[in-house]
Amino acid sequence: YAGMKTKARVANGGNAVVLLQGSPVDRDAGAGGASKGAYGGAQKRAGGIIDMLEVIASDFERAMKQTSSAESKAHEDFVEFSKVTKSAISEKETGKKHAERDLEETKNKLASDIEHLKQHQEMLDVSLQQLDKLRPACIDTGMTHEERKARREEEIAALKNALTILAPPSS
Repeated sequence: YAGMKTKARVANGGNAVVLLQGSPVDRDAGAGGASKGAYGGAQKRAGGIIDMLEVIASDFERAMKQTSSAESKAHEDFVEFSKVTKSAISEKETGKKHAERDLEETKNKLASDIEHLKQHQEMLDVSLQQLDKLRPACIDTGMTHEERKARREEEIAALKNALTILAPPSS
């Protein structure tokens, strides 16, 4: 960039910078006043441009290798992740099927148990009603123990008397 003349002009409070490039022909013409034959260019500096292109090409190749390597690694990671994910999904689906089957069995057992409970509750209700009907006759007679004992003895005596009356006389 030796052939570039730069003039920096700051205008409008330092916001604009202007760069001007001068031609090597102008530089040669300014030194001798006139052109001294065909312009041969900056042959010595030509290697610099080719070197820069070679650097750019090598940088590009390195970037391509790094990108290819990164893509290959990313693909391997994806394949591994995909395998792990599919395995996990399969396990979870199997677990879900088992859980759904267990849930259905539990629901069926619950329905059956509820039906048995209703049947047993009906039997209990009937038994309690019968007990309530029998309770006054068994417990709440309104007599004391002595009165019940005396009444029972009277009944036994009356039954023995009836037996002697009904029994044929023994000859």
